[in-house]
Amino acid sequence: RMMGEFAAQHPERALALMDTSPGPAARTLPEYYHSRGVLLESARRWADAELNYRSALALFPSQPETTINLALVLGELGRRRDGIQLLTDLIEKYPLAEGAYRNRALLRFNSDIAGFEADLKKACELLPNGPSARALAQLAAKRGDQKSSEYWKAEAKSAEPHVK
Repeated sequence: RMMGEFAAQHPERALALMDTSPGPAARTLPEYYHSRGVLLESARRWADAELNYRSALALFPSQPETTINLALVLGELGRRRDGIQLLTDLIEKYPLAEGAYRNRALLRFNSDIAGFEADLKKACELLPNGPSARALAQLAAKRGDQKSSEYWKAEAKSAEPHVK
C-alpha cells in the first residue's frame, strides 16, 4: 500500500505507512526499498534511508538510480568522500549517468569547486538542466567570466523557457 501511495504521488500518506511491515511480495522488490529510501530522505531520516537504499541494492546491485540517491544520503550523514567514491565507481560503469555527475557535483561543492564545475558541465552536456545551468552561470559570474555566465544563462533558459 505504501508503494501505491508513493506511486500516486501522495507522499504524506506513504510516509504514514512507512513503519508498517511489508507484505511477503514487497519484501522481495528492490523498488519497495528504493521507494522507502526516497520517502525517508524527504523526512530527513538519513540513516533509515541509507539502510533502505542498501537493501534495494542487495536485491538489485546494478540499479544506478538507487546508488545515485544513496550517495547524497551518505553526504548528509557526513560521509561525502564515500558518496563521491560511490558515484565515481558508478560513472566508470555508466558514463552517461547524468544524475551521478549532478549528485557528485553537489557532494564536491564545498571542497572541490573545479570538480563541482566539471561535473555540472558534464551533467548539462548529457541532459540540459535549468538549475544546473543557472548554478554554472552564477559560478562564472562570481569569477568575472561574463561570457560563460551569459552562455549558461542561455542554456538555462533553453532548458526551462518558462522560468525567468
